[in-house]
Amino acid sequence: ATKQVRYGATSHLSLLNAQREYHLARILLVQAQALRFADTAALFQALGGGWWNRDIPSNGVSRR
Repeated sequence: ATKQVRYGATSHLSLLNAQREYHLARILLVQAQALRFADTAALFQALGGGWWNRDIPSNGVSRR
């Protein structure tokens, strides 16, 4: 799009709109990735995650 503006094939406004659409798409991608990571963490916790906070005695046997 930048080359098209440089050679007069399109307007500067079209370039700005294309850039805006690109950045909006990137924002949506990052939001989708963040939701996926949050969902993965929620699933991990629902399946019994949290083992890293459990106290394990020095003999290695769990107190359950």
